[in-house]
Amino acid sequence: MKTTQFDEFLKINKIKVIELPEPIREKMEIHKDMHDQLGDTVEDDKKTLQKKLDDLEDEIYEDLLNEFDDQLTNNEVIQEKPKPEKKKEAKKEKDKNEEILDIIYEDGKIDNLSKSYLKSKGLDVDFSQWEISIGKYLLYRKSVFHIRFRLAKK
Repeated sequence: MKTTQFDEFLKINKIKVIELPEPIREKMEIHKDMHDQLGDTVEDDKKTLQKKLDDLEDEIYEDLLNEFDDQLTNNEVIQEKPKPEKKKEAKKEKDKNEEILDIIYEDGKIDNLSKSYLKSKGLDVDFSQWEISIGKYLLYRKSVFHIRFRLAKK
């Protein structure tokens, strides 16, 4: 398990978990349980669970700051972790997805593409949508019960 903001805070300020108020300890236990479940989670749900974990970590850290604001032993507060720039990540992901679709299109595979085939090629998109726009391509969902797509250029 990676070191969390609140673990670092407790270590720096020499605070024992047993000294914390019950609500904060319960949140820490929930965080630990959720983190343990992360390894058993399937890919689609893993991102959602990771987001919830990050939010809970921030909430616990804020609670600690509020609780010990006036009595920090070392008068130290760790700097918040810089959040990755989501726009750059989204652009890189979009570029990667577009490259994958380039290869599929060049191979002539444009019709009856299954979700599992697209995932096996490395495509990372929300497959629940009926029309998915990726760069210069559109993926159209073809049926309700079977997740099959048709690939077309815009």
